[in-house]
Amino acid sequence: MTRVRGLIPFLGTVLALGIVIGLFGFSASLNPIDVLLGRGRQISAPNLTGMPLPRAKVEVERAGLEYTTRSAFSLTVQRGSVIRQEPAPGKTLRVGDSILLIVSKGENSAPMPDAVGKKLRAVRGPLDDASIKVVVDSVFSESVANGVVISQSPEPRVIVRGGETARFQVSKGPEKRPVPEVAGMSPTGAAFLLGGAGLTLGEVIATDDPSVPLGAVITADPKQGTSVAKGSKVDLHVSAGPAPIPVPDLVTQRLDAALAALNDSGLRPQIAEQILPADDPNIGVVLGQNPPAGTELRPTQGVTVVVGAKPPDPPPTTTTTTSTTVPGATTTIATTTTKAGGR
Repeated sequence: MTRVRGLIPFLGTVLALGIVIGLFGFSASLNPIDVLLGRGRQISAPNLTGMPLPRAKVEVERAGLEYTTRSAFSLTVQRGSVIRQEPAPGKTLRVGDSILLIVSKGENSAPMPDAVGKKLRAVRGPLDDASIKVVVDSVFSESVANGVVISQSPEPRVIVRGGETARFQVSKGPEKRPVPEVAGMSPTGAAFLLGGAGLTLGEVIATDDPSVPLGAVITADPKQGTSVAKGSKVDLHVSAGPAPIPVPDLVTQRLDAALAALNDSGLRPQIAEQILPADDPNIGVVLGQNPPAGTELRPTQGVTVVVGAKPPDPPPTTTTTTSTTVPGATTTIATTTTKAGGR
């Protein structure tokens, strides 16, 4: 019984030693933990560059690796062959690791589109798909709409290859221009100046302003110097002169007082007479006015006042004596003559 008890520990020791030796044998790194964790043995990444993809797949599988692929254009590697790999050849991998294969789509090339007169975004698709470098020069144009191609290089249908450049000159529309100074001008003169600047006349708005002559431009909207697009409308505020004022009540006033009131208001008097009897107390008094009191007029506009006037003086009479000589006698004839207007 004593001999059997001593044999069991010995056999256990031998078995443990065998397991350890086995783990070291299965581990390429001589690390038994790699085996316990399921790590494969270490290998060097094979060189697959330039291989056709089917052959590269075989080499990857033979090395015990996995693979993924991605496509890219290449000027030097023919279509369907490996351009490069990740990790690079010679890098240390473990069995079961994955390697990325970048596979050539061939030379990137595309025919140059016929783009002049068209929106660039509508025609550049084939160039972008082929990863062709596109250079866009944006310029102002008075005649070509924003975003439309003005010129191109190379010409339409020329094949553009990788490393080459497709260049387009594209309009960004008319350049903005400043609103010119038109204050103090007549609306006709201001419209002519706006047209010369590529702008158009908008509304002409009458605005009360005693400091600016009647009919002259006070200001523009947008204001002078504001940058606007070609063809923009510019409104003009034109002086209507001083603000309207109410006509004073002149009836029953003496004529001199009525004239003074009109002059003080800046209105222009116009006098009409109404003949009254010579002894009428309303002679020299305002009997009526047009327009009536309270009507709003602008300064310098006319107001007619009707004033009572005495009748005109009667025309003067003169007597002329004419002598006629008759043989044997002299006869004198008196004639009365009336001169119109007293003359």
